[in-house]
Amino acid sequence: MDKNIPKVKLYIARHADFKKEDDHDDSLNEKGVQQSLKLAEKLKNYHIKRIYTSKLARAKETAEIVSKALNIPIIEDPVLNEFPGKIEKEEDCKRHKMQIKKIESFIKKISVTDGSIIIAHGNINRAIFSILMKIPFAKSLVIMQRNASINIFYKLGQSKLSNPWRVRVLGDTSYLPKELIS
Repeated sequence: MDKNIPKVKLYIARHADFKKEDDHDDSLNEKGVQQSLKLAEKLKNYHIKRIYTSKLARAKETAEIVSKALNIPIIEDPVLNEFPGKIEKEEDCKRHKMQIKKIESFIKKISVTDGSIIIAHGNINRAIFSILMKIPFAKSLVIMQRNASINIFYKLGQSKLSNPWRVRVLGDTSYLPKELIS
């Protein structure tokens, strides 16, 4: 068997659009519901078996819509909850070292089986990218994560390279109609 054949695919999506209110735990707005339905439609061909999501409403509601459409279970994990506060510069990244370590442990645990999607938040997704691509978290902040964007990584079976993870897709919203991109 070819050792360069992807053994594990990991799908990562950002939650859909939400009501921007003063509350940190905002629900989806109508555009977000429509984005979530389109996301579910797109994911139908990806053989996803489980959804991991944050406990925050916008990610959880996105996951619930996808779960219902694909008839797959949701597993909530607080390690996927959004980082508190803004992250705009390198010093801001250092505040989150402990949570990034927890995310790294979480990724190691779930990446042994194929067919998972993580539906989380922009900076949580970027932290995951930094772990999988072995780059500093601060460098991942340049990666665009629009609402309901899809990211795909795959892990090679055995690789002589120090990093078996490969990027297939980053920040894809091409499946959304123009009026739903946000």
